[in-house]
Amino acid sequence: MLFRSIRQELKANIDQEGTLKVYNQNIEEFVICLFKESQEMLGSMPKIKALDQLNPTTIKFCVMSLGSLSRKMLSAYSDLEYGMLTEFVGDYVFWEKDVLTLDRYNKYSNPEKKQAKFRADYLRIFTELFEFKIRILGETGRGLQLDEASQPRYERSVLGTPESIVSRCVSQEVDAHDGIVYSLIHARYLYGDKGLFEQYQKELNKKYKELCRQRKIGRAHV
Repeated sequence: MLFRSIRQELKANIDQEGTLKVYNQNIEEFVICLFKESQEMLGSMPKIKALDQLNPTTIKFCVMSLGSLSRKMLSAYSDLEYGMLTEFVGDYVFWEKDVLTLDRYNKYSNPEKKQAKFRADYLRIFTELFEFKIRILGETGRGLQLDEASQPRYERSVLGTPESIVSRCVSQEVDAHDGIVYSLIHARYLYGDKGLFEQYQKELNKKYKELCRQRKIGRAHV
């Protein structure tokens, strides 16, 4: 296994820096592969296929890496942190525990709410499938874990439109030592729609420039 070999190499003091660099690259490629498999698996579900008027291929989202995964500083026992950008506010507002049945979808009188609920269910199940794939690897507790404090299913501050997440980052109520905010500021594109991530970066730069002008300080001090 990848995780056993990395620990063995680190204990043997064999080029630790080079070993971790390769390890980080391999883990990132592996995680991207799991996201891709999760999306393909979700697209083949009978329920999704039955909702032909709600086309999942039009759903825009972006997975961005956070924490040590984003910094390319994963160690043998690091956990995984990621956030998700959505195109519309309803894509995350409608995240609920219950996934609607086909007949309940059809009873939605408001087409926009029906679409929003479908997109939210689609994205939530997508994250659940990814989490399932991580947990069945048998490595939980020994590397490649999910940090429940920094993933969309449990921490809503890492889920939203580019504008909504950036607004939280620059809010006056945010603690200056908030680790999640720090991770969001240094997030990297991982999987999905690159346009959403570019939009996120532009919004982040714009807001921080405004904040720096107001406080007359450099971004490094924010």
